[in-house]
Amino acid sequence: MADSFTIEIAGYPVRVDGDDAEVMYSLRQRYRSFLSLNQPLYVVEVHTRKVNRPPNLFDIPVQFHNDGLSLATERYKGQIDLQASQAILSVESFSPADDIEYFLRMVYSLLIFERGGMLFHSAAIVRENHAYLFFGLSGSGKTTAARLSGDYLVLNDDLVALIDCDTHWQVFGTPFWNPSQVEPSASSAPLHILLRLVQDQQVYVEPLTLAQGMAEMITSVPLINANPSRTPELVRRCQNLMESVPVYRLHFRKDNTFWKVITDANDIV
Repeated sequence: MADSFTIEIAGYPVRVDGDDAEVMYSLRQRYRSFLSLNQPLYVVEVHTRKVNRPPNLFDIPVQFHNDGLSLATERYKGQIDLQASQAILSVESFSPADDIEYFLRMVYSLLIFERGGMLFHSAAIVRENHAYLFFGLSGSGKTTAARLSGDYLVLNDDLVALIDCDTHWQVFGTPFWNPSQVEPSASSAPLHILLRLVQDQQVYVEPLTLAQGMAEMITSVPLINANPSRTPELVRRCQNLMESVPVYRLHFRKDNTFWKVITDANDIV
């Protein structure tokens, strides 16, 4: 292998070994705030070959197993083995760093879920030492909410890790981002509230029923929500989340007035 580095998310260090020094340097720079010297719990081996077009990542069939998954097309082949604490990826692409990140998201989705947590599509913003999660599908306004939050700490504006700590859920930043987003932070904070974003001309909150909240949250958990054998446990965890913190639908426009609305809602919880 040409190079290796270890990243750490939510206390779980993963070493990445790669055979292309240039690609590995690019990833190291991208994940610079999350590099770790701790002993890795998991090893990902990456083989890359540069070609003139990327693989279609949205068309790759995923086969789930009890101990991981496998996926394969002509130019993108990967296997994750949780029991052996290792994964391997072979990719042919003109942008292998992006395609490797796609695989690392899968690795962490499974690894964190097997250890009692989950990755969650949301913007996590820390205010007064508590994490506010603004969630929703792509285009719902997660990055917008983060950019409108002034000097508050942004853990990530797209994907975070949630860990069940028995007395509360802890929110951790992840290193998965691109230059159009807000740079993430390798910090964490206890979860305070969940807010499903809805872009609107009016600014207000409305409580979500258990059924509504469960459906919205499950769609925000990448990879695991497509795995039938893990669905019952995913449902249980989402219900635990809804029982732990308030969950609202937040209607907002492109200004920071939503923070006052959230504060007023918290005062009556």
